[in-house]
Amino acid sequence: MKASLALTVVCTLTAVSHADIEGLALGTSPPPGQLGIWTMLAAPFDGRLFSDVTSVPGQIFTTITFSQPMSCRQVGFGWATWSHGYTGNVYYTNSATTITLGVLGERLHRGAFSLYAEPNPFGVFTMIATGSDGVSAVTFTEGVDGSGGAKGWAFYTTSEPWGIDSVTITSDVDFAVGEFATGYIPAPGGLALAGFIALRPARRRIAT
Repeated sequence: MKASLALTVVCTLTAVSHADIEGLALGTSPPPGQLGIWTMLAAPFDGRLFSDVTSVPGQIFTTITFSQPMSCRQVGFGWATWSHGYTGNVYYTNSATTITLGVLGERLHRGAFSLYAEPNPFGVFTMIATGSDGVSAVTFTEGVDGSGGAKGWAFYTTSEPWGIDSVTITSDVDFAVGEFATGYIPAPGGLALAGFIALRPARRRIAT
């Protein structure tokens, strides 16, 4: 077991849609630079290593909050493994098996949110990720390997009112989350495209 060193989350490259919100399981691949009409920006480095924190600064006037204190770590410094070469911050649940992350800020600065997770023990454990825009939700249930197998999920909105409100991660065991990225105001023409998307018939699929 990694103990206080690492946690792992599992995801796959499957997309689903629930009304206004889209979900994408990223697997162990690097995070995307764009989700739908949203350009993604990684959260800045957090130097509060080994401190318990309840929020993390995002980019473009966004803040990511935790439903309980999380221990700030860095891959290689308090957390043993991750995936796809990432060496930045992760946040350990302090033995908890569920955490809800809130995404605060202007809606056009949080139209998308992505994160990765990894279990603490060196084994494959079930993890559930649910993203919500406050009205609709998308859920993924996957196995994640705690031995260098951190996996990610991304959630983004496709119609007004824009904005990802929260993501909840639940696991069989304790874990860490990290590698956060938020979306910001779409590129020129993006909002027009979003208007077109909003006119399409709603699609509804369940991810398992």
